[in-house]
Amino acid sequence: MNSKVYKYFGIFLIALTFIIVAFALFTQITNTGALSRGYGQFDYLYDVAIEGILFSFVVIILSFFPGLFYYRFGNEKNTPSKLVSSSFILQLISIILFFLVLVSSTFVGGWDVWIIGMYIGWTALIIYSIGILLLISYKFQTKKFKLLTPEKIVLSILIIMILIVGIIYGMAIYGENSRSIEKCDSMQNLKDRDVCHYFFSSERPDLAICEKIRDTYDDGIWWRDQCYIKKAEYYKDSSYCDKIKGGDQFKVNCLEVAS
Repeated sequence: MNSKVYKYFGIFLIALTFIIVAFALFTQITNTGALSRGYGQFDYLYDVAIEGILFSFVVIILSFFPGLFYYRFGNEKNTPSKLVSSSFILQLISIILFFLVLVSSTFVGGWDVWIIGMYIGWTALIIYSIGILLLISYKFQTKKFKLLTPEKIVLSILIIMILIVGIIYGMAIYGENSRSIEKCDSMQNLKDRDVCHYFFSSERPDLAICEKIRDTYDDGIWWRDQCYIKKAEYYKDSSYCDKIKGGDQFKVNCLEVAS
């Protein structure tokens, strides 16, 4: 196979890495409003850290480093061994499968399509991972483990990402363990107070905490209703669902978890 194919495939994987990471972080920050909400930022930053940064970490490991390998391999015009060519074929097949799943779920939709897509997606991930294992085997075979500048930079970024996730996770554990009704009551910002009461109530069976939460929000978040849903789930009592004022969908969710 022409060495340029490996080179361009490597460029594609590197570019895909940055696209996925940027999309994941942007989507997570936008959905949670962690930087612009004006209240409860830490709870939303925790979601960004776990679902955005940690996901990006995995994507970089699985995509950037193989891409860098293929780029250098093709750029240096090396003769591919069976391990490299097999890895290339497996990863190319898996990416095609991922693309088909993405297209079908976007333009076709439907529960059946989603279920089939999930199985195909996991199969593609397994195939892709086997390709990575073959590349690692090739590295051990050739004993080429020297870290150049790109690897050092990316590894430094990965370490920083893990530190950020670790710090935010540690702060979340501390906040959860130190949260109290008095601490929530003392918050000056009303929305911060409601968020604090909600998370505090979700860990305890006391219904009185729910009553401390205001009814509605302009941005469509109904913390009191969510609190009632938590209580219905905890006690397995659908009578709490009668207190919900946010709409039929909230009541349906409440009845589902209460049953």
